[in-house]
Amino acid sequence: QKNVFTLKQNVYPTQIVDKTPTVTNTGPEPFYTRVKVEVVVTAPDGSSLSGEYILPRFNEDGSWVYADGWYYYNGVLDPQQESSPLFNGVKISEETPNEYQSSRVTITVRAQAVQSKNNDSGTVLEIQGWPMDEQQ
Repeated sequence: QKNVFTLKQNVYPTQIVDKTPTVTNTGPEPFYTRVKVEVVVTAPDGSSLSGEYILPRFNEDGSWVYADGWYYYNGVLDPQQESSPLFNGVKISEETPNEYQSSRVTITVRAQAVQSKNNDSGTVLEIQGWPMDEQQ
């Protein structure tokens, strides 16, 4: 599943834009989940710029663990349960250069899930059966 967020307002360095992506289990079975975050910045002329100045404010309460380019939710999501937010807002760095003016920022959060039934391998990082990452 993908969740794409595009900044549609004018934002300025040091400004924080509200965005709190979560994962919700809408299926009938409990699962483990992981997400990948991609930041794409497109200049007004269509060229690509680095996403290094776009700073998601990642949740630091221990509910998400970062490894291998993915953020793993540290627990099982039961049916109809929602995870804690992956991040709480996106900050535009105070060091953002002028060439970023009028650029378009797109943040894509892509989630994957794997069943938790018969898959208790220890920590969330040891869970088996994750789909292959087609973007590697």
